[in-house]
Amino acid sequence: MPFAERARVREALGDVEFLPVPEAAHLPHYERPEAVNPRLTQFLLDP
Repeated sequence: MPFAERARVREALGDVEFLPVPEAAHLPHYERPEAVNPRLTQFLLDP
């Protein structure tokens, strides 16, 4: 999704967490794993 549409998408989805990843495009988990993986791990571990 275009970054400019983030507010509209968040509103449509409801209670979500948004993690902007600078310098990443379509595959932030591959392009910037040092930024994404810790947050993803924490999300998966949280009850």
